[in-house]
Amino acid sequence: MTEVIAHRGFHNHVPENTLPAFASALATNADAIEIDLHRTKDGHLVIIHDEIIDRTTNGHGFVKALTLAQIQTYATRNTNGPLFYDVQVPTFRDLLTYLAEKNFTRTLVIEVKTDKLNYPGIEQEILDTLAEFDPQYSVIFQSFNLNTLHTFRELAPTAEIAALTFIITPKVLMGRRRGDFDYIHPDITKLKSIPLMYALAKRIGHIRPWNVDQYADQQRLIRDGFAGLITNEVQKALALRDSIN
Repeated sequence: MTEVIAHRGFHNHVPENTLPAFASALATNADAIEIDLHRTKDGHLVIIHDEIIDRTTNGHGFVKALTLAQIQTYATRNTNGPLFYDVQVPTFRDLLTYLAEKNFTRTLVIEVKTDKLNYPGIEQEILDTLAEFDPQYSVIFQSFNLNTLHTFRELAPTAEIAALTFIITPKVLMGRRRGDFDYIHPDITKLKSIPLMYALAKRIGHIRPWNVDQYADQQRLIRDGFAGLITNEVQKALALRDSIN
């Protein structure tokens, strides 16, 4: 069955990558929630997509140049959306505490945002923080940075790891063949525009395309038995899967 993964939580009506978005995702019965991790100036892992806070808060600046306290003084929002003054950028610990309270048993997909900035030692820090909470649910680590994935494989040989990519390149295929990672998460826009790549992805399996928001794309992936899809349209994907099954 094709897994439906809530991209940055279910954030149609609440700010992305916030506790309300993750609560909404759980309420929809999404199979997994996906988050993005950066690190603040004072060493806190925070859940936010961009390297800067400008798009998703009413503040300005790089995450790495601001303290947690500074970041959490700002209201959150989706792009060009209304401000939520009572919703803060959460820490990784905030989410793990929330999931423990909710007895979460699904899958947590963690994107490590090292493709543009370097956060030395972030892989070990993520693993150490997870270990403190002893999660009884599945965790998948994903990144565009293949070096980050290699580090996770060395530090946690049995971890589930996915390579984020725009297109499925020979380099990505070789990495999977070597066992550097288990899954490939390509851009649906690129995947569907190159028939040979789509046919390859369908054949090799272990593929979860991202930003699969259009009905036709969701329908095609579910019918073709893809491992999963990462979407902002969680409810639509779940309803479609139910109807197909």
